[in-house]
Amino acid sequence: MIILDNAVEYTLKSYIVNDQRLVGANKPISREQWDKDKRSFEKALDWVYRFATDKKLPDKSVILSYHETRNELYHGTNPLTVTARKIREYFDQERILLRELFSLTTSDEEWDRHTLDVRKAFTQEVEPIRTRLTFSRYEDEVLVRGAERLNQREAILVVVHAFNMEYPQPPSHEEAISSLRASGHAVGRGAFRVQLVFLRDSGLVKKGTLQITDKCRRQLTRKYFVNRSDGS
Repeated sequence: MIILDNAVEYTLKSYIVNDQRLVGANKPISREQWDKDKRSFEKALDWVYRFATDKKLPDKSVILSYHETRNELYHGTNPLTVTARKIREYFDQERILLRELFSLTTSDEEWDRHTLDVRKAFTQEVEPIRTRLTFSRYEDEVLVRGAERLNQREAILVVVHAFNMEYPQPPSHEEAISSLRASGHAVGRGAFRVQLVFLRDSGLVKKGTLQITDKCRRQLTRKYFVNRSDGS
């Protein structure tokens, strides 16, 4: 979290000093003013948001909340644990800043690879990066982006999981098969039933309904980061 926050701060200052060249004689920010303000994350953030009004930047209060969490980690006296989800969310905010301020874009796979490289540099044991999968409503089913890269059994589990997250009722066989087809897996009824028998015998899908078990949910959570395409 601390390293990530430092990267965000560098992004802000680089935009002001190197990209837009806002500091100096006959510039919007005097060198004397910048020498004072550059010591403050919040001041640097204010300057960026003042001059980057044409950019689609994250909510400033959101960035500040993550920075305050970093300060509590670094300066606080009470033990504080930051979840992997919170770090991932801050990563996403930094990606938006890089895209909007510097037109730098990376795919999810490239970003995860960079993240893994950073972890390797600071730790001896690296927790595997979870594959990101996003889903959205597709007619009366769900479409899971990234599911086409999975094997058939894992695709079934992920699609059923996404359907369970999106709708209050579990899918019918037809809805599950249609969702799989939309997500890149053309599975016939017979093949689907065969896979379902195996998944139920393995304790991954509940008997009598298309809902994943707690065991399955834990396994998926360790391997995949599944959320709606709107980020919720």
